[in-house]
Amino acid sequence: MNQPVQIWSPLFYKSPFGDFSLDLERAYSQWQDEDTIWLMPDAKEVIRWKDTIDGFVFLNAIIPADNLNMFSIYHIDEQGRVYPFYTDTEDRSIIGDGLYRKWLKTLPEYYKGTGFIEVKLPVVKNNEFDHYEWKKLKVAPGAVMPITDVNLDEYKFTMRWPPIDVNMPRTVSPEVESQRFYGKTKFEKLKYKIGNKYKEIDVVSTEKQPGDKAINMWPKWPEPFYSLFPGGGNIDLLYHHAHMRNLIKQIELGGSDRQNAIQKAASWINKFVGDGETILGKVFVLPRLITNITSLLSDAEYSVWH
Repeated sequence: MNQPVQIWSPLFYKSPFGDFSLDLERAYSQWQDEDTIWLMPDAKEVIRWKDTIDGFVFLNAIIPADNLNMFSIYHIDEQGRVYPFYTDTEDRSIIGDGLYRKWLKTLPEYYKGTGFIEVKLPVVKNNEFDHYEWKKLKVAPGAVMPITDVNLDEYKFTMRWPPIDVNMPRTVSPEVESQRFYGKTKFEKLKYKIGNKYKEIDVVSTEKQPGDKAINMWPKWPEPFYSLFPGGGNIDLLYHHAHMRNLIKQIELGGSDRQNAIQKAASWINKFVGDGETILGKVFVLPRLITNITSLLSDAEYSVWH
């Protein structure tokens, strides 16, 4: 039988190897079965409140943190039923088998990013939650990745890390390593001439390699993964995707490298999972209640009499 699973899905996906790990630890230490945790740099203390939506009570908390973010916390029972809903697709309350492998077989689309996003944030007054408000936030460009190949016929491109001819240790976090190599990034306008006319294009420049220019692109995963990675994720998520695809391919091919690939895959996955605690209602009652109340009653009867 499968074990219940809990997923902490951030609004802004960050590298688990950078400063984000500090905020994640703060959220873990303060979590009291909330469904949503807001990480807010301007918060002075932990603030908790309840929202009631369609008869369901959702718990929220604001945690003082270094960086603005938000965790949506999902609970998945042993049959793949989810609380709360994690996607707007028809099977929005059922994770299904092989979700991770399905994700590894999926590729995101890319579109031009912007320097601003709109987010609905909680507003605090007198150290208490008051209301939600849409706010326009300025966002900085993400990590820079060199493109080594472009296939215009198939609309595909290949990224590589580390850059060619750059001596670096074995890659662990391209996101963190890129930021160290290139330094701070910023948006700027690049002028170019076509015929007798000048045009401008939005590009990203870097602090340590000002001659290199990049295009700000955001990934978008198809559902149900868009709901799990609403911001698209970052380079570390793409690296995780490619790294595990490669390891699974080695495992399936067998041979002398199979056992080594299994050990590497297990070690890598362990960086992102661990044991946790929650309440019975969220791993047993609520996932069943959303999906089928008859199932809830029969499962409860089975649990009592057997």
